[in-house]
Amino acid sequence: MDRRRFLTGAMRSAAGAALLGGGASALLDACGSGGSGGSGTTKVTFNPQSGISQATPRRGGSITVGMNSEVTDLLPSASHYDNTGYTYASTIFDTLAYMGTDKKPHPYLAESITPNADYSTWTITLRPGVKFHDGTPLDATALKANIDNVSQNGITSLALQPVASTTIVGPMAVRVNLKQPVVSFAAALTTQVGFVVSPAYIEAHKKNPNATPVGTGPFIFKEHVENVRFVATRNPDYWRKGLPYLDQITYTPIINEQSRLDSLRAGSVDMMVSIDPNSAVTLAKASGFQVVLDRGYSDAEPSQDFILLNCAVSPTDDLRVRQAMAYAMNTKQIIQDFGAGLSVESDGLFPKGSPYYAPSHYPQFDPAKAKSLVKEYSAQHGAPTVELVTVPDPRLQEATTLIAAQWGSAGIKTTTNTVDQTTLVDNAITGKFQAATWELFSNPDPDLNYIWWSPTTAAPVGQVALNFSRNKDPLIEKALQIGRTNPDPAVRAKAYQDVNDRLSIDLPYLWIELTIWVLGADPRVQNFNNVTLPSGAEAQPFHDGQILPGQIWVTG
Repeated sequence: MDRRRFLTGAMRSAAGAALLGGGASALLDACGSGGSGGSGTTKVTFNPQSGISQATPRRGGSITVGMNSEVTDLLPSASHYDNTGYTYASTIFDTLAYMGTDKKPHPYLAESITPNADYSTWTITLRPGVKFHDGTPLDATALKANIDNVSQNGITSLALQPVASTTIVGPMAVRVNLKQPVVSFAAALTTQVGFVVSPAYIEAHKKNPNATPVGTGPFIFKEHVENVRFVATRNPDYWRKGLPYLDQITYTPIINEQSRLDSLRAGSVDMMVSIDPNSAVTLAKASGFQVVLDRGYSDAEPSQDFILLNCAVSPTDDLRVRQAMAYAMNTKQIIQDFGAGLSVESDGLFPKGSPYYAPSHYPQFDPAKAKSLVKEYSAQHGAPTVELVTVPDPRLQEATTLIAAQWGSAGIKTTTNTVDQTTLVDNAITGKFQAATWELFSNPDPDLNYIWWSPTTAAPVGQVALNFSRNKDPLIEKALQIGRTNPDPAVRAKAYQDVNDRLSIDLPYLWIELTIWVLGADPRVQNFNNVTLPSGAEAQPFHDGQILPGQIWVTG
């Protein structure tokens, strides 16, 4: 699963260019910063050293961070983690493993994660001396309780279907027995299912979903006033000695993009997360701000902005309609109008340069072909009518209006609608939609996206399904099983190339662009994009809108 967001809603219609290394600045052609991007082109400089400090950290102080969404529940098995949920969780919890810049999972709370010869059994041995915020030890009993909880309860159980049983094999070790080989299991422990919480919190949550969350993380939960603030204070007994540096961190959900940007510029927040490339351009052109861009550049498979189609409801259950929608979409125009000069067009799961990339059969823009398909469908069923849904974001609303017009020109009667993000996600889970803006799929290993693509996770409309599109292609499942069970990199690459090609034929997703996330900060905020692991290795920095606060510090 996507470790930054377990269930996410809304196409984050933004993408950016990878930054140059070696301390050089990255010069990008970027449109003006207002509205839909503007018509002019300006040279904008992004400093790749933003958020990376070599100075001696200063202890103390606090920051306020403007977030783009809100999460109401933190228990991993019960919550719909998006980037905000993952940020909250990373503040008060730790994961068993964490991804390094080498694109490999590194033990974090775990001391080791070891498979047997065929990857069907994994032994997790914990790091000694770690305690939860309530003073209880993190031991094998606590670890088993966590793995059992996420594999047997809630939506995470669908992601951990291969888990057959867990066995305590020592004071600090648990053996996880799988129903089949899973070569990506260690990588899965960097995701939502890898967060470890106090067993007491698991039990308390059964009686009260608002129970105080307790973890082992760098900060201790203080308060959560929904849609107002999430506050955590420094954990003085954190197992990573010397961390964290801040005394307190506060997250403030500011749903409106312009209001969030204005809050940073006015100084009412010290950092902000954005999904709009125009905000990156605005901050880069202004003086006195640090800007970090992420396009999933550290992943083999970055996040994608796309239109999610429902293959189980009319008229999008007809392949001809989905094909017509793909042929009618002029993604170059969409990117030109809404990409602020930073967006990169996409036509599949994997970008060029990924080991999983290969050309596919994805349809290219062809209005005449789109009209022909609609005419053929209409002769049998009447003109197709589709509702395209997005979230209350002015930029996304404008983008859906353009897409609706493109579909309409092909003869598809398209209306647009706006719902809140929670409703969008819930409707996707239960199949109560035809077309929706979406963003998903960033992962260092494609197998972690099995739950989104597999026919086994599809379900009839009205029932819970993580295969939101409800696309049921047995050839996809065959390729997914090869990728899941075979450790040979070449065999796995071919398997996921096959998955991508089948998706380009089935068309449950209409690709638009690679996703970018933007992190803006006041100059006093230091080291927010420079994360190290306990071993000293470099961890994956800011990505997919997720902030890791444990190593942030502020100047006096």
